[in-house]
Amino acid sequence: MHLNKVDEIGQLAKAFKEMNHNFGELVSEIILSASQVTGSSEQLNITSDQVANASEDMAKTIEEIAN
Repeated sequence: MHLNKVDEIGQLAKAFKEMNHNFGELVSEIILSASQVTGSSEQLNITSDQVANASEDMAKTIEEIAN
């Protein structure tokens, strides 16, 4: 689409083209951020499992010492 017009319609067309480009960039950034949040969440889940396992091991050791 040629956007060389200098009247209001041409200006509006240019503005819509720029807005469309900006929305595309925004969506890309949102997708990247969502992916990073997913990765962080998965890592947090792994770490949480490790802490839970360590806590269980400590509880077993304490119980063995108490008996």
